[in-house]
This record gives sequence, C-alpha cells and structure tokens, in this order.
Amino acid sequence: MLETLHEMGGQAEAGDVIDALNDRLNIPDHIRNDYREMDFGKWGTRRRNPWRQTLHWVRQNAVTRGLMEKRGHGVWGLSNAGRDSLVNAEGGLILIVYETSHGQAIWAEARTAAAHLQQDSVQLIFTSPPYPILNGRKYGSFSESEILELLVGCARDWKRALTPDGSLVLNLRDVWRPKSETGGAVRSLYQEKLLLALAEDVGLYFADRFYWRNPSHSPESCWVTVHKVRTNNDVEHLFWLGKSPTPFANTREVMVDAKPSTIETYLRRGRRGVQGTTVGPSTQNTNFEEQMQAVANGQSLKVIPRNYLEIPNSDTHRKLREALKAAKLPRHDAMMPERLAEFFVRLLTRPQDCVYDPFYGSGTTGKVAEELGRRWIGSDRSLAHVLGSALRFPSVNYGAG
Repeated sequence: MLETLHEMGGQAEAGDVIDALNDRLNIPDHIRNDYREMDFGKWGTRRRNPWRQTLHWVRQNAVTRGLMEKRGHGVWGLSNAGRDSLVNAEGGLILIVYETSHGQAIWAEARTAAAHLQQDSVQLIFTSPPYPILNGRKYGSFSESEILELLVGCARDWKRALTPDGSLVLNLRDVWRPKSETGGAVRSLYQEKLLLALAEDVGLYFADRFYWRNPSHSPESCWVTVHKVRTNNDVEHLFWLGKSPTPFANTREVMVDAKPSTIETYLRRGRRGVQGTTVGPSTQNTNFEEQMQAVANGQSLKVIPRNYLEIPNSDTHRKLREALKAAKLPRHDAMMPERLAEFFVRLLTRPQDCVYDPFYGSGTTGKVAEELGRRWIGSDRSLAHVLGSALRFPSVNYGAG
C-alpha cells in the first residue's frame, strides 16, 4: 500500500488507491465485487466489501504507525516516515546495500544497473520483470510500450554483460488489453513483441520456451469469473535466449524421476526380451540399455524433464513473510518459488558462475544461487525490498559500497 501510494505521488483518493492495489495484486473481480451485509454492532448492519474493509484496516494501521496520515475526507496520504521507508532509486544512482559470501544486493534502477555490468561477466540473467498494466491506470506502473522500451533497452547491456555461452531467462505473464480499446476479451501481444525485438533488434538467440503452471493460481479476470467467456489461465511463460546459438546447458543437473508408466514400459520390454539400441535415429546415444539395466536392478530411473514445469507458489515464503512483518518492512507482491529459480540456475550455470537478477524483488534468485554455490548479483529500484531480501540470508554485511 505504501509503495503504491508513493507511486501515485504520495496522496490520492481512497477509491483510486484501492483500485491501484487491486490491479497491482491481481485481485479477481469476484473478490472486488463481493458486497455483503456486515454487523457493525451499535451502528447496525451495513452492506460492505470484506476486501475493501481489510484495506481500510491496513491503512488505519499504517496511520497508527506513523507511515500514513489523514489529508482530508476520503484522501489517503503518505507521511514523511512512510516515504523514507519506501525509496525508489532514481536513474544514475547505484549503491551496494549488502553482501554475502557469494553475492551482493544493489539499490539501483534497472537501466542504471545494466550499464554498470562488466562485459562477459554474467553466465545467467534470470528475472521476472514487471508486467504492463493495460486498463488505463498508470500509478507508476508500466504501459505496454514502456515495458517494451525498458526491457529492450536493458537487454542491449545485458547482452554485453553475458559470457559468450551465457543465457537470459525472462518470466512473463499474460495480460488483457483494455476493453475500452478492443470492446472484448483480447490478450496483449507484448510478450511476442518483446521476443521478436530481443531476437531481431538486440541480436539474442531464442533457445526455448518453458511453461510454468502454478496450481495455486487464482482466477485472474472478470472474463473468467463473471462473464465466463474465457478459461482460467494458470500458466506463465519463461523465454530462454542465448548470447550465441549454443548457450551452455546441462540437463543432467535437472533430471526428474520417471513416471511409473515409463518404468513399467521398461520392465515389460525386459520381460519380453526386447533389446534396445544405443543409438537413436539422429545417431545420438540414447543410453537405452543402461536405463533398462537400472530398472531391472530396481534403481530409480531419471529422465530429461519436459518444458512444462508444475511448481506451486502457495505458502513457500512463510518464514520470510514473518521476518518482514517483525522488521516492519513491506512484503513483495510477487514472490517467486525457489524451485523455479533453482531449475534454471542448475540447468544453465556451473558452480562459481555468476547469476544476475535485475528485478531482484524479494531475493529468491540470490538465495538459490548462494545455496547452489554460484556467485550472484541482485538489483532493484526499491530500497525497502532490497533491505527485506537480506532477511533470507543467515549473515550479511551492510554498507559495502
């Protein structure tokens, strides 16, 4: 709430702040429009929206703590203390906030941080950038053209910073175009536009596309929940691009357990005496006999994963949320599950390689890289989020630069 209000200029009508928060948090329409009779004791029963009541309570709590202040009827304002707790870096400013044994967290706007990266120094850039708000409200967020300009501009410096066999992986999500422009439920093509620009204008090579399904994802739009003219989309895209046509990758680091049906197939072939070939149609080694022997000996069978990743994101950051609350720091709106970052760090880097996240947020990428023995850099324009990310690590050194 504080960050949203700060991006709106420090003062705004209560209804506008609530609308901005709904968009920022992707609150489904059925929650936004859920009005019901509520008992207010001696004031009687009134028709209220539970979610809006929660936001009003959060605002009152912020006023009590001195982070927000009253600015007249129906106007919410950010206090000086609240503004000091949520400082976004301006272009040109870069400051190392803390360091760990393997990495450093930097307070800097994305384009400034990108320009300071050393050439050929980063093996993997893995990040989940902000996505465009396309319903006509800005509040400091990015429009489609702005997010394309930001990411393509950063990518020119990212390419320079990548090692010759380095990779860029972007986690992006679908958004709707405003009904006022299209007259119906029409998806934005900003992801496709970005992919084409990265390949044709920046000169990166499109290596692959991954699909991440979050089983805990809630319905995202009135087109799904109210009008019922679109299905519920619970898949996000991850685009993998390389500095060269042959970026480093090692699928042996991300092998998964074979399905029972696959194991049964191998056992059935063994019982029938089927002999496999060690060379497939493309003359590549298939390791079929080796796999047959492993199954026959009762060993677990590992297979190369598909590009469809099912990883839940429910209650995966409970300890961090508790620590942030105790430290009176804001929680990041979109915390990434550690397993998602781990998959790509294992797949696309080697021990001691450097991983960089230009939209560091809650620090998931840094924590995963640290645990896997990779060096890392994380940068974010929000000082509050950079400070909060330090709570992921057992020990940090503040004020390193």
